[in-house]
Amino acid sequence: MIGYVLLAITIVFELIGITALKCSDGFTRLCPTVVSIVSYILCYVIFSKCLRHIDLCIAYSTWSAVGIVASAMIGILFFSESLSKTGWIGVLLLVVGVILINR
Repeated sequence: MIGYVLLAITIVFELIGITALKCSDGFTRLCPTVVSIVSYILCYVIFSKCLRHIDLCIAYSTWSAVGIVASAMIGILFFSESLSKTGWIGVLLLVVGVILINR
């Protein structure tokens, strides 16, 4: 259980980092740049602790897929980005893939 809590925290820091990266405007804005770098450092440190409790294939695939799906939602909600029908199918396949890997 602790492994999945650490994985969730990892994902939160990744999402903070990726959102700040988008806001950093190519590392030209100081505050979002610092937030992004610190978030990614914390993300990887916590992920390394997570791997003590969860197999790498499960942890990384879950982290990747949830990160992709959540970052797509952040892009849509906060940055007026969009997904094509094919993109939505890809998101659905990611979700199904993670469910299958975790079983």
